[in-house]
Amino acid sequence: MKYNLTLSILFSFVTLSMWPQKTTNSKPNVLMICIDDLRTNLGCYGDKQAITPNIDALSKRGVTFLNHEVQFAVCGPSRSCLATSLMPEETGVIGFKPIRAKLKDVVFLPEYFRNNGYTTAAAGKIHDPRTVGKINEKGEIKGRDEDEASWSIPYISPVDKVDDHGLSMSFEDLPEKDYIDGNIRSEGIKLMEQLAANKKPFFLAIGLKKPHEPFVAPKKYWDLYNNTKFEPAKNQKAPLGRDDLKTYTIQGKDIKDHIDPATGLITLEYQVKLKQGYYAATSFVDAQVGMILDKVKELKLTDNTIIVLWSDHGLFLGEHGRWNKHSNLEIASSSPLIIYNPATKNVSGKTTAPVSTVDLYPTLCELAGLKIPEQPLNNDTNTGRPLKGRSIVPILKDITAKTKIGAITVYQGQRGMGYGYRLQDKYRYIEWVKNGQENFYELYDYEVDPNETVNLAAIERDKYEPLLHKFSRNIRNLGEAAGCLALLKTKPFEMSEKNKDKILIRDADADGIPDEVEGAIDTDGDGIMNYLDLDSDNDGVLDKEEGLGDRDQDGVLNYVDANDKK
Repeated sequence: MKYNLTLSILFSFVTLSMWPQKTTNSKPNVLMICIDDLRTNLGCYGDKQAITPNIDALSKRGVTFLNHEVQFAVCGPSRSCLATSLMPEETGVIGFKPIRAKLKDVVFLPEYFRNNGYTTAAAGKIHDPRTVGKINEKGEIKGRDEDEASWSIPYISPVDKVDDHGLSMSFEDLPEKDYIDGNIRSEGIKLMEQLAANKKPFFLAIGLKKPHEPFVAPKKYWDLYNNTKFEPAKNQKAPLGRDDLKTYTIQGKDIKDHIDPATGLITLEYQVKLKQGYYAATSFVDAQVGMILDKVKELKLTDNTIIVLWSDHGLFLGEHGRWNKHSNLEIASSSPLIIYNPATKNVSGKTTAPVSTVDLYPTLCELAGLKIPEQPLNNDTNTGRPLKGRSIVPILKDITAKTKIGAITVYQGQRGMGYGYRLQDKYRYIEWVKNGQENFYELYDYEVDPNETVNLAAIERDKYEPLLHKFSRNIRNLGEAAGCLALLKTKPFEMSEKNKDKILIRDADADGIPDEVEGAIDTDGDGIMNYLDLDSDNDGVLDKEEGLGDRDQDGVLNYVDANDKK
């Protein structure tokens, strides 16, 4: 019965498979849908309880990135990484600081498109207003509502007409247009109509504010889950070997009446209600996404509009006793990323390749045919700092490709600066750096421990030393951690004397040629570095078959010599 109700309420927005085709501009438009605090609890990410048909339908048409990592699991820093393709230590946004106070000539992603002939517009939360603005002659930050330099059309900041009553969640029988995201969606659609009437290519960003707490949406979305049997998070405690991990409760005056005095945590019964509230807010957002995509179809923009759906980070729902983000563990630092690219519309599916939020800036530039820029080196030199993202266009062309070994999430906490490194397979490696102290390590194996209950680096250190040694070098080499300033000042993990004969070879593409030999260069220009490229010279013969010899004695090794086929 719930499924039929879902269809009647939500699936009216799902018409992606019938989108008509029309080309309006020589350069593609960009539609970026930014969502606040969206976990990977979506149908397309394997959650069978989630009712998200519109996002799921977009996933079927595009490429869904199952291992997307944000670079700092807090709104301001994460959105700053999206806007600049720089790491948090480079922008100075480790919290809420204006970027241009440190790099006055930094060029944000929409601003770069505007400078290159695009009409840019936005409604809702794109940048975090606490991190943007322009410095005037007096050195003051002005225009911090939503960064004037980014938008050709004045930014629209819709208002919320619904009172959450100071509660952690609220679901009333009110019109969708009264809710902040209903208003944002409406204003975003108006902008799309305006932009579509113009012959210039456009960059339109629509930023939805839910399911960020408090969990607020029309009551019909709460009712969708009345028969869903939610369960509280299984891992309510800190991982073994990471016992100092702090707990957090969600905000709301109702919470104090639902704290278990024995544990200090929210009662399990109320956790289930909060979880229903989060899923309801997610379904409300999904419906807004459906209406936005319906308008793309109606305006016949499909075959010339790149669509990106991205979230700034995840959100703990009781895992480790937490109801926040602020972490470099899996739930907080991973978030949905789906890209529909009309130029590669025949390629769709899901990829486990690790990718990062900072990758979106160079990716969109490449898709739009724009030169990938550099950011200011400092306030005296307005160029010279490479973007820290790598274009993931190779993955949009081939979902089996990958462009890096691991994706990095940074967080500053009680242990200093922590660098999480999510690898393609089953591991998350974390290295904490703090002045005057030895680096602290975490390692989680999601294949055997999906709930992060044991920090293997602490509990079984001797057994996992070879992996710690390998990952500590992977993260520091070949540009993988470019922009991670404190990390790169420290030495990598050292093996104990008894384990030195167990050092693992670093060979990311398993071609028999060590990563340091292949290097972070792209011989065949396909966007994939040699150390990750199975066929570095694109001659149709795999590197592992060609090897390190020099068959024709021309000084070029076989695996990078396109003129020396086996």
